[in-house]
Amino acid sequence: MTEHPVPVPVVERAAAELPQLTWRPLRLADLPALHVLVAAAERADGERFPTTVSDLEHELTAPAIDLARDTIAAEGVDGRLLGWGRLELRTGATWNRIHVFGDVHPDVRRRGLGTAVMGWAERAAGVLFNARAGELDAALPCVLTVHASDADAARARLQERCGFSVVRYFNDMLRPLDQPIPERALPDGYRFVVWSPELDPAFRETHNAAFADVWGATHVDAERWNHEFTDDPGFRPDLSLGVMAGDQLVGYVMVGDWEGLTDDAGLQAAWLALIGVRREHRGRGVASAAIARALHVARDAGYAAAGLDVDTENLGGAPRLYEGLGFHPVKRLALRAKSVIEPGRAR
Repeated sequence: MTEHPVPVPVVERAAAELPQLTWRPLRLADLPALHVLVAAAERADGERFPTTVSDLEHELTAPAIDLARDTIAAEGVDGRLLGWGRLELRTGATWNRIHVFGDVHPDVRRRGLGTAVMGWAERAAGVLFNARAGELDAALPCVLTVHASDADAARARLQERCGFSVVRYFNDMLRPLDQPIPERALPDGYRFVVWSPELDPAFRETHNAAFADVWGATHVDAERWNHEFTDDPGFRPDLSLGVMAGDQLVGYVMVGDWEGLTDDAGLQAAWLALIGVRREHRGRGVASAAIARALHVARDAGYAAAGLDVDTENLGGAPRLYEGLGFHPVKRLALRAKSVIEPGRAR
C-alpha cells in the first residue's frame, strides 16, 4: 500500500526484496518505534551524538511541518519501521532549501530502501516547494540538502549516487571545563546581561542581524525561534547571555542542555547552540568575551564540558576563535546539495 506520492520504480525495487512493505506518512504515535529505528541506524553508523525520543518529538511537532506531506515511513510486515524520511524547508539569502533527514534500519540495508526514501524526498520536495511558494525568493535556486558524518561512509556514497555534491563541512567541537578558561574582558562601553523573557525579542532580532551575512543562514521568525530555542525543554536561560552596548543588544550566546550531547566520558555538555555579534561590533573581542563568560557560567553550574558547532569555512574566523578558547573537533559533517527546481519555477 502506498499513501505517499513515492516514485513507482523505486518503490517496486524496494518492495521486490522487502515483500509487503507499506509506505505511509509518519504519525506522532510512531515515536517509540521511530526511535528504535534511528537508534539502531546510529549505532551502526558510529554516530557521536545519539538522537533521543525528545529530539524526534521536537522535530515532528515543528510549527510548519505537515506530517502527511513532509514525512514518510516504510513499515515491514511485522509492523517494524524499516526506513523513514522527513523534509524541512528553510529559506535564506543563499537558496530556498529543503533538508532531507532519514535512516534505514541496518537489517534491511543494501536492498534499495535508502534509494527509495531519497526518491520520495526529491518528488515530495516539489510538492513542499509549491505548497509554500509564497515564502520563497523566486530569484534563488531551490535545492535539496543532506548531511553525513565522516564516520558514515555508506550514507555519503548513497547521497553521491543520488546526485548530491559536497558544498560545505561543519565541525562539532567540545571543550573540557576542568581545564583553565581564558579570561576575556569586554571592551569599554559593553556589559553582560542574562537572557530574560523581556529581552528575548532583542535576542532573536540580534541573531537575525548577526547571521544576515553568514553563508546558508536563514531568517528565524518568532514561532520558529520559540520552538527551537526558548520553548525547548533543553534551553538553559540561566546560562544564556547577551552583550549590551548602551541600550542595544549587540551579541549573545544561547545555551542548552540536550540529552545525548556528552563528552568522551559520557558526562553532559552545556551546548553553546547560537553565538552571534552584530557586524558593526565585530573585531573588538565581544564574541570571545561572551563565550569565555558562558564557559565560566557553565562550569560553575556543574557541567564537565561545553560544545558547539561551526562552519569550517566561516569567513569571520569562528573556527580559530573557538580553537583559541580550547575547543577541539570531535565530529565532522559534510553538507551536500542538489538543485531540484530552477529559480522561479516553484511558484
